[in-house]
Amino acid sequence: MIDLNVGGFGGNDVVGLIERWQPEKWYRSEKKFQEDLANYLRNNVGSNQGFGMSSGEKPAVRTETRNNKADIRVGKNTAIEMKRKLESTSKLDRCVRQVERYSESFGQVIVVVCGASDNMWEELRESINDKFGQPSMMGNQTQVTPIRKEKSNRKSSKKKKSKKKRNKKQGGLLGGQSGNNPFKM
Repeated sequence: MIDLNVGGFGGNDVVGLIERWQPEKWYRSEKKFQEDLANYLRNNVGSNQGFGMSSGEKPAVRTETRNNKADIRVGKNTAIEMKRKLESTSKLDRCVRQVERYSESFGQVIVVVCGASDNMWEELRESINDKFGQPSMMGNQTQVTPIRKEKSNRKSSKKKKSKKKRNKKQGGLLGGQSGNNPFKM
């Protein structure tokens, strides 16, 4: 059984890096998340640890092309499928089919979900565990890891604070200076 909460083999592996990755902002398109993650990986993937590369080489990080159906590919062995707003069964089913297809060509498939309902996230985890959780008889089991990213509440709380500060500086809702209430007699 795959432990869906564990980051992988070491400090600088792809799963661990993606778990630490925080998007620059919460994008409206999946493509922007892909670009953000690909740039992060290009800057942070270490040399030859677990990527099938010769000593001193850094694995190539490639984004989707015609020949490369995975959203992001790291080295020769890792495919990353990105999903934004996984909120329907049809999107879930499509994602699982894509992972199945990638598992035929890659030793590691990472599904990065940027925004998902709790139900869809649990269904994805269960589907992955059902299909990839048991080692195959041939020993060529693909490691499939789902990683969930959710919108941070930190930015929205900053906006609320700055709005409160503006209201206070403007004298609250009435717009007068604090301490100068025009309705006070």
